[in-house]
Amino acid sequence: MNKRNEIKNLLEKYIQGNAGPEEINQLIHILQEEGNDRFPEAMEMAELMNIEDLPPVDTGKRDRILQEILQAKKEHRRKVPVPRNKRWRSVMRIAAVLVLCLGIYTVYETFTESVEPVQDTDDLRKHENVVMKLASGETMVLTGEQHEIVSTKGEVIGIVGNNALVVNPLKAGATDGINEIKVPYGRRFNITLPDSTVVFLNSGSVLQYAGSFGTDERSVVLNGEAYFEVAKDTSRPFIVHADDLNIRVLGTHFNVHNYESGKKVETVLTEGKIALYTDEEGFSDRPVVMVPGTLALFDKQDRNIEINEVNTASYIAWIQGEMIFEKRPFPFILNTLERRFNVEIVNNDRKLDEARFTAKFDTHSLQEILESFRQSFPFEYAMDNKRIIIN
Repeated sequence: MNKRNEIKNLLEKYIQGNAGPEEINQLIHILQEEGNDRFPEAMEMAELMNIEDLPPVDTGKRDRILQEILQAKKEHRRKVPVPRNKRWRSVMRIAAVLVLCLGIYTVYETFTESVEPVQDTDDLRKHENVVMKLASGETMVLTGEQHEIVSTKGEVIGIVGNNALVVNPLKAGATDGINEIKVPYGRRFNITLPDSTVVFLNSGSVLQYAGSFGTDERSVVLNGEAYFEVAKDTSRPFIVHADDLNIRVLGTHFNVHNYESGKKVETVLTEGKIALYTDEEGFSDRPVVMVPGTLALFDKQDRNIEINEVNTASYIAWIQGEMIFEKRPFPFILNTLERRFNVEIVNNDRKLDEARFTAKFDTHSLQEILESFRQSFPFEYAMDNKRIIIN
């Protein structure tokens, strides 16, 4: 059997969860022995396989091999084609799979850029770029073509490009503290966390995550809106903290809408099961369990949780750049438009506050959207740079 077929067979066994310890060690040994020359082949093979369910891996062995290959990369850089557009997410997920399976961290780059410091601010309207703040306090802008982001200490934090970041699982923040991603108005961003969980962040969102997930759980804090594709890990539940609501999962897909302007936290489940509980009640006190196709509304004031069946497509359409409103109040729609187009909208027509609309928009301009609403509910408005006044 030639090396290519051997790698293919071993990789397929591992991804399907049928590889024994000896076969896993054999696969690691082959790729480590052959060096980066064999890595593109392994990437191509993995792309053709089902990579949704990953078995556990010896993290100690993974970390040791990863350190060796990162050191080798510093001595000899090997250029590879830069993936674009839709292929970016696919390739980055495969890269994350191979990190978990083989302990190898491949860098897709044409150059390495230095860290660009920025002022730290909570005003997401003023920033044009996505900002990352490390647990160490160091701040950087996540922009440009695909490249490594490197801390001032020379540590590789991850790979950024095409509005996405894949975090280096060994240097997720250089410390065990909290890292933060801020997505300004008018932007969207994706991040692959150290455990391979993929998070899609909507405009005006802030995500905080630990530089090193603990052995008991994986926790993040969300202010804004995000869609989570959680990597399965039965030994470490994934917990999203949204104000006083906690969302606990083992591996599933769901959307959380939690902006400061809203009175409720919206959680929509598209796949798997999740459990909801408040800080006061705790997880052990009979949490609310959701099933796919349902919406949970957590009232921030009276702290009640209401479950309804919904069409989940309208709640996650923003990932594809669409805005779908189904009987949404006009103030909710205006807040969404503010974040989408990075503008301020002042509504002086109190009757509009009580109106609800059903509509769908994708590539429409802000003016086209406002004109669309005027057809069903006449109103006047004036646009002055980034400020719109409705009368």
